[in-house]
Amino acid sequence: MDNDNPWIKKTNYIWMKKENVCNSDKVIIMQFRREFLLEELPDNMIVEVSADTRYSLMVNGEEVCFGPRKGDTHVWYYDSIDLKEHLIIGKNVIAAKVLRYPTESSLGNLSMIRTEIPFFYLKETDNKYGISTDEQWKVKQCYGIQVLPESDMSRYLWNKEIVDGCLLDHGWETREYDDSQWTSASVYKSGEVQRGSSPRNLKQRPIPFLYKKERNFHLKCIRQSQIGEQEWKEWLNGNTELKLEAGSCHIVELDAQELTTGFPVLSFMGGKHTEFKFLVAESYWVQKEDGSFVKRDREDEKSGRLIGYEDCYIAAGTGCEALIERYSPFLFKTFRFLKLTILVGDEPLQLKSFVYQETGYPLQVKTHVETSDAQLNKIWDISLRTLKRCMHETYEDCPYYEQLQYAMDTRIQILFTYYVSGDDRLARACLDDFYRSLRPDGLTNCCYPSSGTNLIPGFSLYYIFMLYDHMMYYGDKNFLIHYFLGAEKILEFFEEKREDNGLIGKIGGYNGEHEYWSFIDWTQKWKWGVPNAIIEGSLTMENLLYVLALQKMSHIADYLGKTESGNYFRETADDLKKIILENCWDEEAGLFEDGPGYKKDYSQHTQVFAVLTGIAKGEYAKELMEKTLENQDLAKCSVAMSWYLFRAIEMSGLYDEGTKSLWEPWRKMLSEHMTTCVESPGEGRSDCHAWGATALYEIPAVILGIRPTKPGFTEASIHPLPGYLNWAKGTVATPRGEIYVEWRKESEKVKITYENLTFNGKIEIM
Repeated sequence: MDNDNPWIKKTNYIWMKKENVCNSDKVIIMQFRREFLLEELPDNMIVEVSADTRYSLMVNGEEVCFGPRKGDTHVWYYDSIDLKEHLIIGKNVIAAKVLRYPTESSLGNLSMIRTEIPFFYLKETDNKYGISTDEQWKVKQCYGIQVLPESDMSRYLWNKEIVDGCLLDHGWETREYDDSQWTSASVYKSGEVQRGSSPRNLKQRPIPFLYKKERNFHLKCIRQSQIGEQEWKEWLNGNTELKLEAGSCHIVELDAQELTTGFPVLSFMGGKHTEFKFLVAESYWVQKEDGSFVKRDREDEKSGRLIGYEDCYIAAGTGCEALIERYSPFLFKTFRFLKLTILVGDEPLQLKSFVYQETGYPLQVKTHVETSDAQLNKIWDISLRTLKRCMHETYEDCPYYEQLQYAMDTRIQILFTYYVSGDDRLARACLDDFYRSLRPDGLTNCCYPSSGTNLIPGFSLYYIFMLYDHMMYYGDKNFLIHYFLGAEKILEFFEEKREDNGLIGKIGGYNGEHEYWSFIDWTQKWKWGVPNAIIEGSLTMENLLYVLALQKMSHIADYLGKTESGNYFRETADDLKKIILENCWDEEAGLFEDGPGYKKDYSQHTQVFAVLTGIAKGEYAKELMEKTLENQDLAKCSVAMSWYLFRAIEMSGLYDEGTKSLWEPWRKMLSEHMTTCVESPGEGRSDCHAWGATALYEIPAVILGIRPTKPGFTEASIHPLPGYLNWAKGTVATPRGEIYVEWRKESEKVKITYENLTFNGKIEIM
């Protein structure tokens, strides 16, 4: 009976004994080791591995995987990996470096939810070699690394490192290291690891591992150094080593030549107590007369300066040819430029190399396009790079500042992914993430995974848009059924907010001032992205988003055979459309108001969604969108809403006339030497924000015209909208294979040719 006692039975979850852990209320780095002997190499050695919060697993000094995928209190993920390729006959060592954030959300990365207990977990699937985590594992806390918020103003990532190499255990992950002074790991009993919730309910990683690819830095400029430009260049290219004199100071600025995400890796010998500083930045900033800084030409090192987040490493000076001293941060960095400052200590320093390991989701790009507009082709390139940089273990709004998966952003990022790769693995994981964030009131968290609560009511409706898109592209009924009830709960929340006039009443307001944040778009005329009409009452936009969600749900219900539900959603949408027209249309202005009766200002947004919901259609929609584009006083759709603006222009029949000027924000990005798409042209906070990668949909889906006409992409239409272009061509990925389309304007006609490369379905030219 004792074997069944949860307070006696042991698990494979280990940590250090509580009384031996220092500063458990701070970010902790823990090191684990397990030595074992092999008389012969195994056919395989498959292990499951996980940790809270992040781990790096190494075998014989070589990293083999990094994880786990971000989980939450309901699901925690493990990784399955075969260690076979990293093993040798004789002594082997498995080592793990674990970063643990405190449970208090403000004291760690906001995109990483923590479990109740810190742990490391490794389980050999067939238990043949006895290497699963238990008391035979050794553990030691690392005191040489401080992990801090990236700055006083930005506390999303908690990935700043201040490292004292003198306090590190150099080579601890290798076979040669002596761990006899380390303590044995403490094993959690079954009763200490709660069942039915994280971390006991481990689920296998639903997405592939992130890739790592070594890249070189390029010299941008030398701010201070006795070493010449050519020598720095040769070193960065891996052609030579650099010897720096004791007491010397060197400041160089390096260029990755595109905004990227990765792990800088510096290798060196000697130079005890040398101080290295690594400042990562998206761009150069120019100082204005009032002393503030602004982004202009991102590459302008002559007029600008780098502003960013800075790590620091103090050299131990123990490096030698047998064991070179290296520094690389535990979590990846986002950068276009890196400022390297070296304050050499009392001993000479020998620099071996400095590279970075680019990382991200392994997106396999299958779509390749080209148009008659050379600049639009470049916009495609920076858009594709933007999407890649905002895909890791989740979709991300911006990799430099927040790394949070927001529903509004992610809806179109997923569409972009479908069109460039046909890959829905990260999309499925995302839909599952948001489903698990569903609250009793029917709202999802606006960003998830997230260790804090952040509620934007409209963002829950974008979740329904995601489900509709997955239906049209993949048609997986079992998948949709699983999430249908959650989507219904979202709609119930909004239905319960309807007032006597039939409209959804005032739900929220400004961020930090109200229970809910009624964010719509980062528009310069609005405070905190909320239409000014919120001051006087409800928002037309929240009503329009609800209508559109009802319409999408009606199609999902029909597809799933839920006819009664489909009819209800349609009827509710039609009823609300009439009420919006009666209460929010300003006859004198010829525009929809941002709120019922609110006539102080107007926005493009309400006009766009009036068209998207079908309240305005035909000639009525065309006239409305013409006025919307001409009226310079309207609050304008930013890059964030550009995809929806394009759709309204398309639906109103203005695509030929109305599109060329809409690409101007992206042309400006090119003129400012950006390599990714900006978050918001007016504000320019982040230089990489995937809601701006509009071209990834616009060119293959609209300009080349390949779209699904039935769920699951079983039927595809080819209906190009040339707009201002003279020709376009490309191979477009779909979930059912690839299609090649080419068209060219000849006189007043458009000649279209296409080839079914691998598409498994019906194709119709419209």
